[in-house]
Amino acid sequence: MAEFPVPPAGRDGPERTPVIVEIAGSSGSGKSTLLNLALDLRSVSAAITLRRHREFLAFAMAVIRRDTDRPATALSAYRGVLRKLSAHAALARGASHGRAVLVDEGTIHSAHYVLVHVNSAPRPRDIAAFCRLVPVPDLVVYVTAPLERVLERTFARRDPPLRGRSREEMERFIRHAHTMFDQLMSDETLSGRTLKVHTDKNDLGSYRCFARTIVDRIVGGSAKDAVRLIARR
Repeated sequence: MAEFPVPPAGRDGPERTPVIVEIAGSSGSGKSTLLNLALDLRSVSAAITLRRHREFLAFAMAVIRRDTDRPATALSAYRGVLRKLSAHAALARGASHGRAVLVDEGTIHSAHYVLVHVNSAPRPRDIAAFCRLVPVPDLVVYVTAPLERVLERTFARRDPPLRGRSREEMERFIRHAHTMFDQLMSDETLSGRTLKVHTDKNDLGSYRCFARTIVDRIVGGSAKDAVRLIARR
């Protein structure tokens, strides 16, 4: 099942920019499988200001420092945030009109580094602040699945998150991530530009259908036409 709320209107005129689409969701939700079926896209995004970077990074650092239980984990999380911002900025600098890109785990997914921790449940005020400060893509493909399915898929992976931690710590971390993403994507800043995809079953046919819809709707026209077509689905 896929839900298609109305994303923000595209930009008109000669200065309009194409669509940047991010795939986000907790580990085990099915993001990579979906992305791997839609790798032919290219992209651009609107530029983000240095001031907005600084505000967001200061917020991210404060939350990570407060809630992470190990210094090494905090450093890794902050580096992860920097990588996501750098990739987003590079896309903006290399903008080429008329194209689009699918980004696997971009700036929105950096919420996983900032807001998800082993010993601290996600805080609504932090989620609201994240949404206010983070550089946002034009469209977010939110891949989600029932918690029991996410747990099953994650523990079956050869490289599960938090290697070296106990199973109980890993499960708590996964539960926090699942809760956080549901709350994050419900925030009014993101809800209007989010395409929600449910991946309950490990069915490649369904994944192909979702991937085909994303690719066809985005690359079939301008940024404005792309989001309009998705909204009509």
